[in-house]
Amino acid sequence: MSQVTWNADVEQTWCALQALSLDDAESLFPFSARLKKENGWTVGFTRQAIEEYRRFLLLAKHAGHPVTPSPAIDQVWHLHLVYTRSYWEELCKGVLGQPLHHHPTSGGSDEGAKFRQQYLRTLQSYQALFGEAPPEEIWPAVDECFRPKRERWVDANRHWLIPRPNWWPRLNRHLARPAALVLGLALPMAGCGDWNVLDYRGETFLLFYVLAFIGALALSFLITSKLRQRMGPSEVTNPIADPYEAAFLGGGGRRMIDALFSALFVRGAIRPKSTTTGPAHLGRSEKEFDQADWHPFESLCLKALPGEGTAKVGSVRDSLTALSETMRESMTECGFVFSSAQLASLRWAAALPLLAVIATGFAKVVVGVGRDRPVTFLVILLLISAVATVYRLVRVNRRTPAGQTAWKELRAANPTKPVHSGQELLSIEPATAALLVAIGGSAALKIPAFGELHQAIHRHGADAGGGCGSSGCSDGGCGGGGCGGGGCGGCGD
Repeated sequence: MSQVTWNADVEQTWCALQALSLDDAESLFPFSARLKKENGWTVGFTRQAIEEYRRFLLLAKHAGHPVTPSPAIDQVWHLHLVYTRSYWEELCKGVLGQPLHHHPTSGGSDEGAKFRQQYLRTLQSYQALFGEAPPEEIWPAVDECFRPKRERWVDANRHWLIPRPNWWPRLNRHLARPAALVLGLALPMAGCGDWNVLDYRGETFLLFYVLAFIGALALSFLITSKLRQRMGPSEVTNPIADPYEAAFLGGGGRRMIDALFSALFVRGAIRPKSTTTGPAHLGRSEKEFDQADWHPFESLCLKALPGEGTAKVGSVRDSLTALSETMRESMTECGFVFSSAQLASLRWAAALPLLAVIATGFAKVVVGVGRDRPVTFLVILLLISAVATVYRLVRVNRRTPAGQTAWKELRAANPTKPVHSGQELLSIEPATAALLVAIGGSAALKIPAFGELHQAIHRHGADAGGGCGSSGCSDGGCGGGGCGGGGCGGCGD
């Protein structure tokens, strides 16, 4: 067992590592956002991995033996090596006082055994230094860490990634009751006497299908309503602090960016360029601005625009994706919106009754074709119900009960239309312009004073797309590498 202990030198290094920021506050796509996107991690896992990377660095300096990272830590390490100034100057020279090289395995059974032993000693030193076992989600056991893996870089834009199914052991407990209810209703219908709906003929089955789908739709709303009350807080202590939080709560990432555009437009910092054909563009004003009193998001939004010329509105939105994700994380932590995992659970719960009815209709189509019966009207009903199901899932409210209450209060307390006279606004401030968009959506810009901006950001859907999809909401409701295959390598002095 390692005898590494906490002392003054360790404390000094740890304080320096805690002070070392991997994220650049002025970056539109900071380190943590890149790490999360490249590995497909959740926000919480990304933060935990970065924190454990700091602990790994502390061990690398003070453990007294070569240390080997886990697969997740290795991904953080690999990415940090790309940020050469931060890694070699700020970390190695400024914090550790020595270079920290990455030594990949050269292959072979001897190398595998060496890195297995190093990894085991790393886990032991971790527990000795921090007084607790390393978290298994970041630091798996030795056998799991060195389990043979077949890994390669994949362009997710060109290939679909379908993981092997392991969802059953982790089935969300909130979905168990709705699933049991649906199955309990469906099974008797499918196999008992007069309830065998697949034997219904023509108009009788069509009537049954319509009534069943309406009932399933009502059940879908009832289930999600109950789950929202259980999964989300009904009250939060922190109020909405600025118009961009209000905009995200009202319409997700895209509305938040529209609010940023409107504030910068009032400041005179951006200039829209729209034509009758082709995509709309945005460019920077040639004036210089003192940004001391600006909201940080406004400065980052302006930075997304090219220094010279203009950029497509859609491209600007794409470059602000990380900004939308940052706001989504903040609003989730505050309890105003559901996390992505919670929203997925809500959508599955909403879909189950509808999918059960659609599956029954599809089975009837198969039976009808086998019996040489006409199924045209049923197929049309299936298509209509499929579209209705997709629309229902898109409209699942992302706001928690507390977020919904906050949104209603914001709408009641703020106007959705600006006060204007003729062609000019009457003394409107940037924050006020942003709040108008936050509460009233894009319709708030449909006035002469904002006409040029409104036309630019409401061009064709293809131009406006991208960037904020995962964070979007409708107005009605917010809608690794490493140790596998012989070891990732380790580090020495």
